[in-house]
Amino acid sequence: MHRKWRASLGSGTIYGVFVVNSIIQTKTDFFPDGRARRIEFTVTLTRVDSSLSAMLGDLRQQAEGLIGSAGELANKAQSTIGGLFS
Repeated sequence: MHRKWRASLGSGTIYGVFVVNSIIQTKTDFFPDGRARRIEFTVTLTRVDSSLSAMLGDLRQQAEGLIGSAGELANKAQSTIGGLFS
């Protein structure tokens, strides 16, 4: 099963969208009571977005659409309110 993940370092910077192809556990160390002490693994990823700029371009288009819709709603509200007081 492949899953898509958006890669970032927790700072908000997006480095791309990836599919996890495989995770291979290579070494595990446990404390005497059975709790995990260290787990080493290898992850194989495939990048599935064309580029970060393409991904941000889509966000820009969406934001412009929302701003346009908000402007239309504001104009309708202004017309309605103006009609009430005329």
